Amino acid sequence: MAERMAAEIWIGGKIPEIAVSDLCAAIVQQGVCLEWGDEFFHPDSGDDLLSAVRLNREGVEVLCLCYEQARWGEFETLEPFLQRYEIPFTRLTAGNYEYDCERVEFRPDSGRVGYVTNGEGEPVISGAKVREVERLLTRALTSSGPRSCKRLETTLQRARSKLRQALPPSVSPLPAFDVEASMVCSCSCSSSC
Repeated sequence: MAERMAAEIWIGGKIPEIAVSDLCAAIVQQGVCLEWGDEFFHPDSGDDLLSAVRLNREGVEVLCLCYEQARWGEFETLEPFLQRYEIPFTRLTAGNYEYDCERVEFRPDSGRVGYVTNGEGEPVISGAKVREVERLLTRALTSSGPRSCKRLETTLQRARSKLRQALPPSVSPLPAFDVEASMVCSCSCSSSC
């Protein structure tokens, strides 16, 4: 049986108008809310989506959706849709007694990455990995002798490398949510060209 966990997803970027109806359908199919404990959100237009935009924890205007009973903490319909249309998002999954909190980032230019977080969505780094960096820095500080400069440089480079391995990957900031307006031609055909 699948574990159910609370999760929220922040959707950003410019949504092509041609994808708006499919995005609305994916949101309705997923069964999500705009606020915890609210009714399901049933958008059917770009205006509905834009009227639901709000500031996320990082001060960016995004479409923020809540899913109280997410299977394994994932939006199993919405996330694949967003990735297929290359729409950037950030998902925060609450932990429970058995599972850690998680943050998943998707950006079209860098792909999908996920990492363990605290309850605020900030990365959690293994104490063992940080202790290894501390050990290398201590060794660097106590280096002495005729070849100490080269050893110091080598040890500092190893410490930096270990620290980079322990940190989550860098991801570009989530852009603000918007719906791209379609181009309407100025000819007399009364359609989009």
